[in-house]
Order: sequence, then C-alpha cells, then structure tokens
Amino acid sequence: MRSTAASGCAGGIALVLITIGVLATLTQMVSPNFLLWTGHPVPGLNLGGTVNYRYRGIEYTFEAHDRAQNQPPERVTVYLDPNDPGLGVEDKLSTRIGDAAFALTPFAAAAISLAVGWDRQRRARNRAAAQRDRDGYGFDPRALRRHR
Repeated sequence: MRSTAASGCAGGIALVLITIGVLATLTQMVSPNFLLWTGHPVPGLNLGGTVNYRYRGIEYTFEAHDRAQNQPPERVTVYLDPNDPGLGVEDKLSTRIGDAAFALTPFAAAAISLAVGWDRQRRARNRAAAQRDRDGYGFDPRALRRHR
C-alpha cells in the first residue's frame, strides 16, 4: 500500500508541476522576450545603453541599461515583430537561458518526480515478489508468520 500511495503522490506532484510549467510557458509567450524565439533578426548597435537598429529604412531605438556610457559601441542582434518593429529585443544569451530555464524547469522536475515514483513502485513490487518467494503462493502471509 505504501508504494501505491507514494507513486500516486509522485503523480500528483508531477501534475502540479506540469500545470506550473504550462503556465510558465504561457507567461513566456506573452512576454516581449518571446521575440527572441519568434522574431525577425536585424543588426543593431548598442551605444552606451541605447540600442539603435534600422528596419525597412526607419530607425528605431530602445534603452538596454546594460552598458555604461563610456564603453565603446557594440554590435548586437535585435529581434523584432515585423508588424510592430518598434518593439525590439536585444539578443542576449543570458536572457535566452533564463527564459528557457523558467519554462522548462517545472517539466524537468515533473519528469524526476514521476521517475522517483515509478522507481519506488518497482522496488515495492520486487519486495512483494521476494516476500511471495519466501512465503509461497496462495497462503496468507499472516498465517505463515505465526507458524515460523
């Protein structure tokens, strides 16, 4: 009984974690950073925290706040929505890793929870099989324990 409850608990935990993962993924899909995965890349230039880029002949800017004013200009890639090119997002590896981890961690934790539950269930079945081998088949284990 204990292993069934444990594996059921693991399944319940996995279900909660999958729900959290779906909500995290939906949150990422409405975030401006989602353009990093679905947007159109254009070259840009980060000038002391202000990113300048051009799309179809029109120049756009946004504040990046990640560079000091006295640092030299840096070429960057900006991802934008072609339907609204004013909403650009600078391509940063740390942002991509953080967004992916935010969305994928609950799914990985759910998989680990299920694996632990299945392993506990497998071990309980093996213990029950070993018990049957010691006690025999068709006999009540409590009655057999009294006669040992």
